Amino acid sequence: MNNRKDVPAVMKKPKLKKGEKVAYRNNENSLLLAWRDKCLVTMLSTWNMSISEPVWRKVRGRKEEEMVEKPSVIANYMKNMDGVDTADQYCVTYCFLRRTLKWWKKLFFWFLEVSIINAYVLYKESCKNSNSNPMSHIKFRRELVMALVGDFREGGGASTRGRTSTSDNQQRLNGMLHVIILHPEKNTKIA
Repeated sequence: MNNRKDVPAVMKKPKLKKGEKVAYRNNENSLLLAWRDKCLVTMLSTWNMSISEPVWRKVRGRKEEEMVEKPSVIANYMKNMDGVDTADQYCVTYCFLRRTLKWWKKLFFWFLEVSIINAYVLYKESCKNSNSNPMSHIKFRRELVMALVGDFREGGGASTRGRTSTSDNQQRLNGMLHVIILHPEKNTKIA
């Protein structure tokens, strides 16, 4: 973040043109770099130098690639963070996390989400090794849910106590539209 406490004034709002960069190094060997490509990108690193290196980049809408001078900090980030970005993209695509005040529920569902992503990544790798086409991410999730549910709906895992459930029975809808509306004379809802 550019507006942090010890960031020099030169780095707070740098006015850079496309392709320009500005770098600042303090006594502890921390490098703060700002580079403008399509937008302003700032990086903090203790490992890299502020040198630039040529990188080939795909041009949107065209088949050819163009060479761009990128700072080595950003090039290393793009090269090494591919797996994390892919996993984050998978997590966001079909996320089932819900807001809750219970921290342990959020942690449980996050672990479940990460487990599903790891299973899908391993499945794709095994398909690549066996030269077969992997199924899509959504189809993998649906197959996983059906495998986990199993024959529970047919009564294999349901107990015999109590009323039988009609939640899977489509006859209860009678082919009619069921909408909750306000009763015209009372302040209650009717179906």
